[in-house]
Amino acid sequence: MTRLDTENAASLHQQRQQMYEAIDRYRNSFVDPLTGLLRADRLEQRACPVCGGTAQQRLFIKNGGQYMRCGDCAMVFLNPVFTDAALADYYRHNNAAQAIAHESEAAFYRRIYGVGLDLVQRYVGTGDVLDIGCSGGLFLDVARERGWKTFGIELNEQEVVIAQGKDHQVWNCEIADLPVDRRFALISLWDVFEHIKDGVGYLRMLAGLLAPGGLVFMQIPSADSLAARIMREQCNVFDGLEHVNLYGEVTIGRTAERAGYEIVAVESVIDELKPLMNFLGYEHPYQGSFQPQPRLDFLTPEVLHHRKLGYKLQVLMCLR
Repeated sequence: MTRLDTENAASLHQQRQQMYEAIDRYRNSFVDPLTGLLRADRLEQRACPVCGGTAQQRLFIKNGGQYMRCGDCAMVFLNPVFTDAALADYYRHNNAAQAIAHESEAAFYRRIYGVGLDLVQRYVGTGDVLDIGCSGGLFLDVARERGWKTFGIELNEQEVVIAQGKDHQVWNCEIADLPVDRRFALISLWDVFEHIKDGVGYLRMLAGLLAPGGLVFMQIPSADSLAARIMREQCNVFDGLEHVNLYGEVTIGRTAERAGYEIVAVESVIDELKPLMNFLGYEHPYQGSFQPQPRLDFLTPEVLHHRKLGYKLQVLMCLR
């Protein structure tokens, strides 16, 4: 499988700084300036979203959010976390910076979408695809070019307009309120599942939308990644508000099993070595010089991906 190299990722981090700043300004509006934590009136406490365990170790605070690690299954997650109503309101009124970034970085995203579709099409041809959290519809563009019939769901109202303008059928609603009686050969979640608090319940709900033999594909940031383990709160995988659940290969497998699925394939993508080398060279991970560290040249993309230590995981699952 072709994994994305870190050369492109390094230049993308530099280009994205303006987007990051816009998103951070919006996120910071939900932080209590007196405590430095997310506003308590929008939060709720929870047990581990994978195993239900209550033994939790606090790892660190990032942008007002507290990341915990389950003492039973090692899942990493935000606790406390926004209530469902607060999260829905947050996404509906967020800016369209992500959709704009996708369009301006279309070559990178087209590549990674192609990698994901290559994985999917080892097991299924084409058909109806429902992309959850479809943003401005760039993945749907790529899927349509490969022969898929494209549908999407997006909560951000500005991004819905962008996607609908490309003639994709996109709804501005929650998955439970999908206004059609249709079954899909593929349901895709690109960097979405980490935003969902109850992963088990969500996968069970998706089961009712799958056609016989249908697949669920997701790309998720990996708590197992070398970048996340070493850089911790300085790693962009942790944002303190939206990324409520950070899975690894074991915890996503356990989540799928509890929801009635089996894992078909797991691949590691995006090595994130350039930011990691910056960090290990005492520079800012994403704004440093991106210079190689010769004494660390044993860390290669091949080594990381072989051991499933890439920045993200692409996961394919089917109903048992």
